[in-house]
Amino acid sequence: MADSKVSELTAATKASGSDLLYLVQSNTSKKISVGNFFSSAKNANLSGNLRITGTETLTGGGTIGVITPITLLSGGGTFSPLDIPNGQNGQLKIITLDNTTGGSFQINTGNIAGNPDIFFEKEGHSALLLFINDNWHVIGGTANVIYP
Repeated sequence: MADSKVSELTAATKASGSDLLYLVQSNTSKKISVGNFFSSAKNANLSGNLRITGTETLTGGGTIGVITPITLLSGGGTFSPLDIPNGQNGQLKIITLDNTTGGSFQINTGNIAGNPDIFFEKEGHSALLLFINDNWHVIGGTANVIYP
């Protein structure tokens, strides 16, 4: 392995925080853990387009997944009920009505700050949610948000 080129090494498909990366710093070969690499990238600047991948589609009432960042609502009846489980602190969730069939959806759960009802009634209605301290907070979108 000592005489192998980096391009000849076996590819990894995922990494844990304790795995090591090869680093050349000031013309000196070094190692850095994946965890330390990402913790030192706290104030990263991104340029160009940011693409968020990972989408689920719900075609009726049910539970919104928190594993994928985007949920598309399609079909549904008159205000198909939706629940959203707790996420992780700092997590963002995008929900949008991608629906030309006339169905609508309603989120009404106790883990949304202020306990509002969120209505997705027209194609393109969306909600951007942020999970902080055991609650989802509505921070943007075009869905109708009605507080009690």
